[in-house]
Amino acid sequence: MKQPYKFWKREELYHHCMKQALEFGFDVLEIKEIVFDKRWIPQEDFNGCNLVQDIYHPFYPCLKHDFDWIVGEGGLKADQTFYNNLKKSGMLTIKAKIWFFGVRLGWLLWYKWKKKKF
Repeated sequence: MKQPYKFWKREELYHHCMKQALEFGFDVLEIKEIVFDKRWIPQEDFNGCNLVQDIYHPFYPCLKHDFDWIVGEGGLKADQTFYNNLKKSGMLTIKAKIWFFGVRLGWLLWYKWKKKKF
């Protein structure tokens, strides 16, 4: 797995995501909880937006989505939150729907089964 944030500190991820929170209205407390949560190592577990280029580097909707899949239960609710966050960041509806469709396929074809550990 790629690790584009391997040499970042959690504080750096936090500050970059906070800029997006201020711009787009993301929950600042949620960002802090996600970045500093001890159940994962975002510098290793978060690889950006997998098959597409991050709009911002790092892109908070993708960070939250990876957190929801890795630490949380993943699934439809996480993917719907991802879609809503894409829209909140100003992404066009059609592009957000394509990205949503992509993560749904990824969940249904692979990550759901990986989460269950086969």
